[in-house]
Amino acid sequence: MGPSDPGELRGSATERWIGVPTAMHEWGDEWVVYAQATGSTHLLSATAGDVLNTLCNLRSPAGIDELLNTFDSSSAESQVPPDTESQHAADESTLRSMLDEFTRIGLATMHSS
Repeated sequence: MGPSDPGELRGSATERWIGVPTAMHEWGDEWVVYAQATGSTHLLSATAGDVLNTLCNLRSPAGIDELLNTFDSSSAESQVPPDTESQHAADESTLRSMLDEFTRIGLATMHSS
């Protein structure tokens, strides 16, 4: 697989993430998040806040495909038209970037097995 192959964005099938305890507050189209472990406060977009909120409410770590399915189900329930294949790849890339950033700043942890 080459670097432009969307399948490569999924990472290892065993990579899974879960949110760490945080205090979160949604204000319109933004989220303010306090990371208890680091003492840092972060301002997130509505999308990033929704992803982090989902991660923090999981009972066990989830992989990218599971998280995408969670958000695809939400879109279906709101009767949003299904994404095209290229949009799905962009969503995967965006989600992966968010997960990597959440891990870097201490809002999520990645588990591998």
